[in-house]
Amino acid sequence: MASFYRKKRETNIRSDIFHTLVESFQQDWKSLICVQVNDDLNDMIDKMLSHHPLRGFDSIHLASALILHDSAPEELLFACFDKTLVQAAVAEGLQPLPWSPTRKRVAPPHSSAEPAGASPWLSA
Repeated sequence: MASFYRKKRETNIRSDIFHTLVESFQQDWKSLICVQVNDDLNDMIDKMLSHHPLRGFDSIHLASALILHDSAPEELLFACFDKTLVQAAVAEGLQPLPWSPTRKRVAPPHSSAEPAGASPWLSA
C-alpha cells in the first residue's frame, strides 16, 4: 500500500484510477499466501545474509520463498528481477521464473489517438 500512496503523492494519478488500483490490490491480497514473521523466518534471513551478498529486503524475499518452498506441496517459481537475488535463489535450490537480465524492455505501443509519452494513468 505504501507504494500506491507514494505514487499518488508524487504523480498526477487520477483519483478514480488510484481507488481502482487500491481496491484491486486489497481484493488480490486475500488470495496471497502470507509468511509469518517469526523466529524461523528471522533465522532464515540471517542465514541468507551470511551466505549471499543480498540487500535487506532481498534477504526477506528469499527467506520467505524458501520457507514456502519447504512447506508447499507444489513446485514454487521464484520471481524477481534482480540478478544477484536470482543467483542466490538458484544457489538455494529454487527454480526462478524464466527471465533474462540482458533482455531489453520494450515500451508498450501507443495508439494513434495518444501522443507518445502520454499516459492514460495520469491526468492532464
